[in-house]
Amino acid sequence: MELGISTLYLSGKPFQNVLQTLEANGAECHSWELIDEDSFKLNKRRVKALKDLQSSFGFKYTVHGPFCDFNISSVNTALRRLSIKALEASLYHAAQLDAKMFVTHAGFYGAYASVYPNATQRLNLESVTYLAKRAEDLGVPIAVENMPSNLPAILVKVEDAKAFFKQLGSISVGLALDVGHANTVGQLRLFIKQLSKRIVHVHLHSNRGDFDTHNELGEGTVDWVWLVKTLKRRDFKGYIMVESVFKPFESFRKLKNLR
Repeated sequence: MELGISTLYLSGKPFQNVLQTLEANGAECHSWELIDEDSFKLNKRRVKALKDLQSSFGFKYTVHGPFCDFNISSVNTALRRLSIKALEASLYHAAQLDAKMFVTHAGFYGAYASVYPNATQRLNLESVTYLAKRAEDLGVPIAVENMPSNLPAILVKVEDAKAFFKQLGSISVGLALDVGHANTVGQLRLFIKQLSKRIVHVHLHSNRGDFDTHNELGEGTVDWVWLVKTLKRRDFKGYIMVESVFKPFESFRKLKNLR
């Protein structure tokens, strides 16, 4: 398994802070998850700067696609197409960075979900299938992330994920297991037990089981020692990205001591 840090904790700051952080900590951390959102939105110039750092430090990148206010399963055609278009652009930039994984969110139940009860899941399946094909064309692995309990998302619980992957069939999409999100529904162990073959990427942060707070490791009810040992025992080969917004480097060092 590879350990790294997500740039999520820098959200709201200028993109230059991302470059400075990666350069300042390049000797300690070689794997980074780039959040393609808000002030961190990837473009040609930023990709070049990141590639320069990649060349200098030997960085490995994963990319978290844009997510703010997007819904790939919206029955609003304009919104759904805009969401997919933005994710396509993000996939292209991920390919330019030789990203080892592209993480995206599944769809959400919108205001008209009750009016069109079957449309949301159908549109989600169509959108993910399309994005998976684009990812395959670009040579970038893709994974869909489970969501926390407080959001009207399609993929929250284990049963949601099992139904989703059954619908996908042989389409090459993995599960990005968000540990903190799974903890808000009390199903972390169940996710690993029943979906271990689908888990290709992990976001690691903690909370107290009631709300998605993205705490540092040890600040909450997530048994992260058990988690790392379990993933090692199951021969997990993917990336574990620290997604804490508080003290991410401290969490990263704790993980390194367990690996």
